[in-house]
Amino acid sequence: SDLTPGHVYAFKVAALNKNGEGFTSPAVTARVRGVDHSVRGLYINGYTRWDARINLEDNDLEYAAEHGIALGAVGKDFYFDGALMDVAESDKIDFSKYQVIDFQAGRNSGDSGVLSNNMQSRLTNYIQAGGKLLISGSEIGWALSHKGQGKDFFNNVLKATFTEDQDDAGVFAFSGTGDFANLGNMNFDDGSHGTYEVQYPDFFGSNGASAILNYSGGKTAGLASDNVVLIGFPVETVYPASSRAKLIGCSINKLVHKKACTPDEYALSDKGAEISICTPPAECSENELVCADDNTLKQCVDGKWVTNTCGDGKLCKDGVCIDNPDEPTNPDDPTKPDDPTNPDDPTNPDDPTKPDEPTNPDDPTKPDEPSKPDESTDPDKDSVPADCADGENYCDGANIVTCSSKAWHWKKCKNDEVCVESGGETSCQKADDDHMDLIYSDESCSVHSSRGPSSQLPFGVLTLGLLGLIGLRRRKD
Repeated sequence: SDLTPGHVYAFKVAALNKNGEGFTSPAVTARVRGVDHSVRGLYINGYTRWDARINLEDNDLEYAAEHGIALGAVGKDFYFDGALMDVAESDKIDFSKYQVIDFQAGRNSGDSGVLSNNMQSRLTNYIQAGGKLLISGSEIGWALSHKGQGKDFFNNVLKATFTEDQDDAGVFAFSGTGDFANLGNMNFDDGSHGTYEVQYPDFFGSNGASAILNYSGGKTAGLASDNVVLIGFPVETVYPASSRAKLIGCSINKLVHKKACTPDEYALSDKGAEISICTPPAECSENELVCADDNTLKQCVDGKWVTNTCGDGKLCKDGVCIDNPDEPTNPDDPTKPDDPTNPDDPTNPDDPTKPDEPTNPDDPTKPDEPSKPDESTDPDKDSVPADCADGENYCDGANIVTCSSKAWHWKKCKNDEVCVESGGETSCQKADDDHMDLIYSDESCSVHSSRGPSSQLPFGVLTLGLLGLIGLRRRKD
């Protein structure tokens, strides 16, 4: 793997086959561990709601990045894995391997469900065995308690109570209280800060837990018991990123280490949730020309090599296609001049034993032959424009088509590959194979996009339920 131990990454997943690329999964995030480190946390992306009220604007399926950036600031020795909801619900993941779980419920609600019966059962067993849970979302109380989807779990495991009139705190500001008093004042998104609007943040009563967060109006926004921290709004919507890191850091360390909340311990640049586009290092210098081993001429266009064939009888030398001085006269090639010294040449006028051959009316020195279309101007490719801009590229079946020197050039993928378009670039990918693309990394820019602070935040193993990976769109905190 080319993932760097100690770094945080986030990915999305898409299936890829000869027919193209499928829809992407929700994102997951993880911190890759080194040989001498153990994974202590598990992030679960449970925000799966898409319906008439929740669409791309409210759930772009990418908020794993916000969690990952904040989890990466918890501590130098805190490594975590990431899982999609459907995988976490199954028995494919052993919760007992993890000290703490960060469960993202987002705006999942009564209709979409927050926690299935099976997930409630798994989490109950995990917590009763000493596991720790941080769970956040805006409608957890509404769905589990008011809608009856898990009232016993809500009351006795999450240690909270809820009534119908507690479904909307009506504010977007909160502050720490009790063990979290040092947090100070913070805010979550009203729809204008890069994630999504938290329309109905829950507030709670206690059933054996202590208040750690209050909304600006005084209502309880967060509760903590020995094994659970429950927050009535999605923590991914807290802004800026430095505030989010402090809230998650205090929550994780209270659960795992019973530590008092010391926010400054979780320092993170406010640029932590910004996206920057990282251009891959150029393969070559612009307009550079080189000869390849297969006698093709390679030209550098927009930092990438574009291959052109020199053609029959030509030789690529020092970045230029030239006539091949060692090319023997080809009697079957009408473009070669007559060789009067060759007695086998059918066009030799000095050899009366050779039959006459018809001539090309357009060129009396050439025999008739049907014209061969140039690959770059193939008339059968009538979808190709007559003119193009250098660097343009697209997929034509199993071919990559690239414009160079105002002409189209085709590169055929291998038999077991398909041409795939992604992010304005084309490439040959193995059919039915994994297609991976990094969407967040705290490493230096070595892929097409990243999001996060430049500081070296430490990372684990991704637990994914689908095939392949694909990049995220840009979004600022």
